[in-house]
Amino acid sequence: MGRRFLSLVLAACLLAASLPVLGISPAVAASTGWSVPASAPAAFTVGVDGTTASAGRFGNPYAVSTAQQLADLAYFVNSGYSAYSTSYFRLTADIVLNGSVLKPDGSLDAGSSPTAWTPIGVRGSQNYGYFSGYFDGNGHSVRGVYIDGGSDDQGLFGYVKDGTITNLTLEDSYIRGDENVGGIVGSTENQKYSLTTVRNCTSAATVVGARQVGGIVGSDAGNYDVVDQCTFLGLAEGVSTGENIGGIVGSASGTSVTSCAGAGLVRGNRSVGGIVGYSTRSTILHDTHTGTAVGVSGAATCPASPACRTPTRRTTVRASAGSSALTVG
Repeated sequence: MGRRFLSLVLAACLLAASLPVLGISPAVAASTGWSVPASAPAAFTVGVDGTTASAGRFGNPYAVSTAQQLADLAYFVNSGYSAYSTSYFRLTADIVLNGSVLKPDGSLDAGSSPTAWTPIGVRGSQNYGYFSGYFDGNGHSVRGVYIDGGSDDQGLFGYVKDGTITNLTLEDSYIRGDENVGGIVGSTENQKYSLTTVRNCTSAATVVGARQVGGIVGSDAGNYDVVDQCTFLGLAEGVSTGENIGGIVGSASGTSVTSCAGAGLVRGNRSVGGIVGYSTRSTILHDTHTGTAVGVSGAATCPASPACRTPTRRTTVRASAGSSALTVG
């Protein structure tokens, strides 16, 4: 564990040093040829081995190689196609949804006219719409996610229940909502036996919201959820009430946050932390924050001490370090 954690921290530092301010990657050419489907698109049929045999299962995940296919996935999941909401998917190429979404300081480039993204997974009144499948980024990146509205559960993935998202990097993206706003996942299902895993993901996005805002996950409420080996290099900002703002997770309830690293900027008004903003019944292990976390109410900095975590309840914190690693104000 020690060597893996050290490697994660060193990798985060090297990556942050190689990128412009706030870890935002240089802009690339805008993507073309994709749109939000107005009706059911072509079905996923081919797995990563190029055949339809057992496609969408563990041994042969559906291949996702274009921006349109990613948008199609959102349509299927949000429309309640259960055959897709629980399937296996794997990125086979880097995806560019929009180019030049962010300025070097992490603010939105208003002149870029990006196409708005619809998150994968929604919180519906019926028992469908959430993502419960397996999404392997396969070491690839998604660039140019753009969401600028006032809705809840905003992120590349909006609402996840018992899903797994791994090996993914999010770059040059702007995600703004109200509550439960995250770079990779907006919100996870609040259920007694829910198990959602977000592992080995990196976000260099700007995420903005009023409450439960996280660089990786906005609100993680599943009692057995895991956020592991994730890195945040962007900007997580709380506006209006600006409450529960974290570099990795905004609000954690019954969550295990392990071996994560934050080198971004986190700011808000209350319960602001470089790793987790607010936590209850969670475990925070082997995490470090080397960026900046600033809260308006309370102290402006938080020493690397488990005692400095007023907004946490019944939370185990061990071997986590760095200025403002936990909470501020």
